[in-house]
Amino acid sequence: MLAQSDIDSVDRFIDRRLEQWEEYAQTNNELKKALVQSNDRFDAMDNREEFIKTQDELWQSSEKEAVTPFMNDILENSLSDELRARIAFYEKEIGYNIFPEAFITNKYGALVVASGKTSDYFQADEDWWQKAKTEEVWVSDISLDKSSNVYSLEFGVRIDDSQGNFIGVAKVVYDVRDIFTIVNRAVELSTDNIDTTDLSFTRKTVNASLLTEDGILIYSIKDGFGNLTDYYNPSLLSGMRYHNHKPYLIAERDGVEKLFSHGHSEGYSDFRGLGWLLVVEKDTKEVLAPLSSLVYWLLISVLFVFGLVIISALGLSYSLSRPIKKLVEYAKRIEEGDLNVKIKEYGRDEIGQLSKAFNSAVAAVKRSRREIDRKVEEQTAEIKQKASDLADKQKAILNVLEDVETERDKATREREKANIILHSIGDGVFVVDKDYKVIVFNEVAEKISGFSAKEVIGKRYDAILKFVFEKDEKINDEFVRRAIGSGSVKQMSNHTVIIRKDGQRVPVADSAAPIKDKSGEVAGCVVVFRDVTHEREIDNMKSEFVSVASHQLRTPLTGIKWFTEFLMKSKLSPKTKDYVKQISVSNERMVRLVDDLLNVSRIETGRKFDIILKDTDIVPLVKGVVKEQMPSAEQKHIALICAVDAPAKLILPIDELKIRQVFQNLINNAIKYSKEKTKVIIGCQQKKNEVIFFVKDNGVGIPEHQQSRVFTKFFRAENVLTMHTDGTGLGLYIVKAIAEAHGGKAWFESVENKGTTFFISLPIKPNK
Repeated sequence: MLAQSDIDSVDRFIDRRLEQWEEYAQTNNELKKALVQSNDRFDAMDNREEFIKTQDELWQSSEKEAVTPFMNDILENSLSDELRARIAFYEKEIGYNIFPEAFITNKYGALVVASGKTSDYFQADEDWWQKAKTEEVWVSDISLDKSSNVYSLEFGVRIDDSQGNFIGVAKVVYDVRDIFTIVNRAVELSTDNIDTTDLSFTRKTVNASLLTEDGILIYSIKDGFGNLTDYYNPSLLSGMRYHNHKPYLIAERDGVEKLFSHGHSEGYSDFRGLGWLLVVEKDTKEVLAPLSSLVYWLLISVLFVFGLVIISALGLSYSLSRPIKKLVEYAKRIEEGDLNVKIKEYGRDEIGQLSKAFNSAVAAVKRSRREIDRKVEEQTAEIKQKASDLADKQKAILNVLEDVETERDKATREREKANIILHSIGDGVFVVDKDYKVIVFNEVAEKISGFSAKEVIGKRYDAILKFVFEKDEKINDEFVRRAIGSGSVKQMSNHTVIIRKDGQRVPVADSAAPIKDKSGEVAGCVVVFRDVTHEREIDNMKSEFVSVASHQLRTPLTGIKWFTEFLMKSKLSPKTKDYVKQISVSNERMVRLVDDLLNVSRIETGRKFDIILKDTDIVPLVKGVVKEQMPSAEQKHIALICAVDAPAKLILPIDELKIRQVFQNLINNAIKYSKEKTKVIIGCQQKKNEVIFFVKDNGVGIPEHQQSRVFTKFFRAENVLTMHTDGTGLGLYIVKAIAEAHGGKAWFESVENKGTTFFISLPIKPNK
């Protein structure tokens, strides 16, 4: 457990260094701005790959100290200066350069920022670059870095913009000498509390060794840096690897029996660990010496007391045996052990003298017994004192074990700290395992739901927590199951409420994110939700305002339309008629905008947006829309083509007016954003349960970084704002809403400057 605590300290220390660079990469807005600008320049290049290849070859072929103007632009900009200043700060704090090299590339692997000249300009072909891009955070095993000529770990950090789009990768070379101080400090702290006076304890045979997963020596306290050589014999190393149930091992090494305590790297937080092994070894002779000495002296004392008692007993037996033989008739009671009997002295003859001598012997026996009792008491007291000393030494050994327990308590406190953070955030949070049972439920979740953590934890979340649609109160917890099933973040559907314990409906919003174990398998998910009552009220007020304003606007617009139609039929000069025509066109645009606003209001509030399904032949409907849009297409010499494999008849359950609006929006957009003398193709593909319709153009396309916003309200791509085309940014939002209301969906495929294809799917049978 001692070695495991120390290797855990090493993992935490590496994670702290990694976290410092993660924070730098993800919070430096100037850096992200520079990466976005670099990516935009590379996006615009027609010969991007050739440019990167040429610059990389020039970079590698240049002299080591040579710096070309192209290199100077990378090495001497403000961000590179800031990077060097950050490295210098750590060098001043530690005393040597723990980060000898750091640089940052754009999303194509080309250098943008660097602390010094690197060996290559192009980095995307490197394994570390690809892993950092895929895994977000990557740490290499120890190796010799050729650029900085130090043994190091390599940190790779993926950099995303505020929308989560990949924009670059940062690499930092980390000098492993920084870790050695943690190994030394950990061993010193683990032996500081040992009573070295009583136990004759010294550190002269203590050694700590840090090994790679393959048993290669990285560092040891006695030998220093190991130059990545073999250190332990294979059988001993195998014993450490497979004694996971015991954190210690006793074995011979170099002819000396030693006690080995070993711990294994398991990672910490974002750092997944490198499988390193920390071994603390000490001679068993030195460990057990105090106990052996104590047992030896205790045995000598016991033998001495036992010998003394034997000698005293033999002397007493001898002094009593002669008078008992001669005075058997007088000594029977004394033979029975009654030493209080006094033999009568018969004159001065030999018997009297013998009696007197016998009485004197009895008195001597009494005195001898008292002396023996006294000595026994003294020896008993001495044994008790030695037993007390032994207990004190046992306490000292227990203190060592308590230190080990203290380290384990520290780890427990770290886990408690994480729980405090979880229960202190402002959103409701609960965590479910792969069986959908709740294992964490914070205080904000208790407040929003009305259920206590005790009522929820250990039970399936859907047995307690009811997420339903606001309109019809149907269950709406599919986002949780999809997060676990797909392994990706899923958003909660709009207009969702949670039914509190007291029956009150509370509007909520947010998402569910999967939890993955070390092997990448989904082990559960985290659900974050918040009370959006206030936001929902504001949205309703906004929708009410848009609806009322739109209705009020339609009245004057209708009047303008009547008057312009009346004027167009009147006898006017050509110039005046042109003015009236412009007024009519502008009025129609305004009417369309008001209609779009009304539709958006109906979609968001759910009022007056009911879908009335009726079996309808959709083919003439689409052809009718194509015919309506033909004049606009002819103005730009664009051919509107229905696909040759389109069916002659196709009956689907649809709301005819709303589906007509879908095709009007899609075909009108395709014409507006297509180049002249191109073509727009309209077609469909029939599947088992659905029909997929598409409208394909050869227009300006949609920029990749804006494609996620296409179906949002009022969105217009930045590359069409200069085309002088009219539009409200509401058409595609309405298209998606109508498709989903029919039980289908809407999506697209687009390449900027090449064209876009929009798809909508409609079910063959109405969804129940």
